[in-house]
Amino acid sequence: MNSPVNSAVLIGSEVAIDCCRRPGANTSFRWYFYPPSSNQPQVIHTAIELRAQFAARHDVITDHSSGHSRLTIKGVRLEDAGIYSCYELSASRAATKQAVELVVLGKIYITCRPQRLTVK
Repeated sequence: MNSPVNSAVLIGSEVAIDCCRRPGANTSFRWYFYPPSSNQPQVIHTAIELRAQFAARHDVITDHSSGHSRLTIKGVRLEDAGIYSCYELSASRAATKQAVELVVLGKIYITCRPQRLTVK
């Protein structure tokens, strides 16, 4: 399986996390979220469905023929920061895990006081 790349995104943006395996393998994907405040994973997507608590802003699209699964998060929030794992499940071998860390950046506003301007 190809490893996904860690990502840093701004609050409010959209992020896609890809998970790939070799094409043609008879496997399915599961997606998990490990929040930084807990070592207990939350199931985002089973091999069959997206869990209800993630359905509003998360989407998973899997193309079994190409061996590609994509988790998309819309309207990223600070609480979306953490580790996202994709597990490739196969009846013929042990599960394979890919993990990516998502860092969520707050928006930065820089304000400055107007400088005195003299026009001659």
